[in-house]
Amino acid sequence: MKCINCKIDMTELTTTLNSKWGDYSVTIHGIKVFKCNNCNEGVFSPDETRLIQNIAAGLADSSAQEKPDYLNVQEVAELLRVSNQTVYNLLKNGKLSAQKTRKEWLFDKDVIYETIVREG
Repeated sequence: MKCINCKIDMTELTTTLNSKWGDYSVTIHGIKVFKCNNCNEGVFSPDETRLIQNIAAGLADSSAQEKPDYLNVQEVAELLRVSNQTVYNLLKNGKLSAQKTRKEWLFDKDVIYETIVREG
């Protein structure tokens, strides 16, 4: 990817995104960003941008009291507004943690919220 300002190749890096939406402060670890070594311009890929937007939208639409203590893959996907496969990928990449019980992955609701949302 070329920098829009400098027109030179950008370097792909992995970073942590900290952002604030309303009363929430969101931290997402392991986000890929393209960074210009000349002007320090940073750009997220369309997939990463969509993931960030879906997480923010999912958090805005959900209430912690509405969810049980443990969530399955489908419930985490609905909370984050991503596909089940994306949840499996986040689990595989270490961005989310869960416990396998028999045939189902269970995610601790509090850990999910602590991972992606901290009240500001």
